[in-house]
Amino acid sequence: MVHTILKKLDATAEWTGKIVRWGIVALVAVIIIETVARKVFDNPFIWSYETSFFIFGYYALLGSSYTLLHAGHVGIDVLPERLPEKWRHILAIVCFIILTGLFTVGMMIGGIPIAINSWQIMEQGHSVWRPNIAHFRTVIPVAFGLIFLQGVAWVIRHVNSLRQVKL
Repeated sequence: MVHTILKKLDATAEWTGKIVRWGIVALVAVIIIETVARKVFDNPFIWSYETSFFIFGYYALLGSSYTLLHAGHVGIDVLPERLPEKWRHILAIVCFIILTGLFTVGMMIGGIPIAINSWQIMEQGHSVWRPNIAHFRTVIPVAFGLIFLQGVAWVIRHVNSLRQVKL
């Protein structure tokens, strides 16, 4: 049962990462189009700055659970390298719960009412273009929820590894 849950959590992070990685292609396209329009035709678009901001935000936020799945986040391993395997797992679990776990839960709890309010008032950006930004407010709690779920899978793996460590 636990193995099935881990596979589903990993598949969700993998699927999300494979989709949002195409955001970089879209971001480059928007920047090239804007640069050509501004430099060659002296006619910049009012939508390009916010669009590139949204694309990169989606990429960075939604790609974080994929990065966690593949251990791509920057970590300082000076202390864990010197610890016995048992204590490395314990440290990883405690650090996740205290640091990442609490932060992601806080971002979800704080982000959900902001996203709901943004949809209710149909919040707009502050530029001349004034795009609706409720979608961007929504991606914050969604992304942190995905990070939290992938972190739970990560903790479960450390707990399982801890059980297998010989004392």
